[in-house]
Amino acid sequence: MTAVVVASGFVGRYIYTAVPRTADGLVLEAEAIEQALRQAEADLKGIRVDEAGVGGEALGTGASLVLGRGLQDLRERWHAWSTGRRLDRETRARASRTATALRRLRDLRRQLASLATARRLLAVWHTVHIPLGMALFVAAFAHAGAALYYATLLR
Repeated sequence: MTAVVVASGFVGRYIYTAVPRTADGLVLEAEAIEQALRQAEADLKGIRVDEAGVGGEALGTGASLVLGRGLQDLRERWHAWSTGRRLDRETRARASRTATALRRLRDLRRQLASLATARRLLAVWHTVHIPLGMALFVAAFAHAGAALYYATLLR
């Protein structure tokens, strides 16, 4: 039961990080994400995007949008690295700045698309994890009480 609660905690922490937050830890609403998205798009105006090696991947849908983001990030980093190593130093520096801006834009789009799904998954996780944790603590206290009773008090 301990292993199940610990594994559930890791899954919950991963889902928790998918809910967009400010630097202060406050949960961002869709309007704030849309505003940041408009700002990021404005920042990208006029930048040449073709050599960055980042960008046009599909975001995914539903739970895969939330739970598959690590694999998607890994794929994107590999693609950017393999594209960037064939470029000269100056082009690589430009591509790096562009890739950073595109990554920010993609992350904001993913946050906006996954906001409702992440909150729903977090609610489902709470309904499973909290009762499992409570059952674990009840079982641990019952075990400790029974061990004390049978080992010391019964003699």
